[in-house]
Amino acid sequence: MSAFSAQAKTLAIVPKITGGLSMLGSSYIFQDVVRTHKKRGNSVYHRILMGLSVFDFMASLMNFFSTWPIPRNTYPPVYGAIGTVGTCTAAGFFNEVGNVCTPIYNASLCIYYVLIIINSWGESRIARYEIWFHIVPNFFAWTIGFVALGFQTYNNAGWNCWLASYPKGCNAELGQCTRGEHVFIFRWLHYAIIWSAVLVVTIAMIVIYASVYIQEKSTARFTDHQRASVNPKHANQNDKKDSISPSGVSSAAGSNATAYKRASKSRKVMEQAFFFCIAMYLTWIFTTVSEIVGKISNQERF
Repeated sequence: MSAFSAQAKTLAIVPKITGGLSMLGSSYIFQDVVRTHKKRGNSVYHRILMGLSVFDFMASLMNFFSTWPIPRNTYPPVYGAIGTVGTCTAAGFFNEVGNVCTPIYNASLCIYYVLIIINSWGESRIARYEIWFHIVPNFFAWTIGFVALGFQTYNNAGWNCWLASYPKGCNAELGQCTRGEHVFIFRWLHYAIIWSAVLVVTIAMIVIYASVYIQEKSTARFTDHQRASVNPKHANQNDKKDSISPSGVSSAAGSNATAYKRASKSRKVMEQAFFFCIAMYLTWIFTTVSEIVGKISNQERF
């Protein structure tokens, strides 16, 4: 066997580490929901989270396998490849299903947040529509998974089995591909679905933050109006910035503390929304950019 470069070995080994860590995280969330009857039986949120964890585990497991399912006789040789066409096809199928379903489940979770926080839906009401939070991600994931399977598009994609033509670098227009000649269509359909989910997540997080901010402003104005109605003298004394209450605490200091709490809540929501979105951006931006660059530069032909 020919010697493999450090880059080839890194591409085969690093996904085993990152995939293994992701599997541990998904497993913990899943078992936590399953073992807790209150979460499993009464919480739509936790059941959505459980579905997300199942498919994230699936995708992470395929990352952990990395090059193992790739046929051992692949040319050019791939470091760690010990599989067959059958193992690569199976790994590619579950890789695609997991990677499509997970971001759509993230979008479902964000829609749940919108209905609870903005529309003020109760748990019993949202439970009536819960099935759609599971049907939509599963429909898209399994549909594209099985259709791509029928077109033999699951092959050696470099460091794992995924949507790829075979032999590597073949030109489908010239009839050089024996498998996956329509992979170009499936790859762009894959990214279209994922970035649509990312867009839904982004819009939902912006709407949630804006709603919380507006509600806090409205509450603050209502509270100030009530205080002015109860104590009109104090409302007219705008120049007395440091009036002292019977407890010895200035009213200005109290107002500042309340304003600080409101700002802290808005900032916390904004930070959570930011990290929720940035996690998805970091997950998909590099593969998407490399796909576009690779196509433009003709480094890979489908």
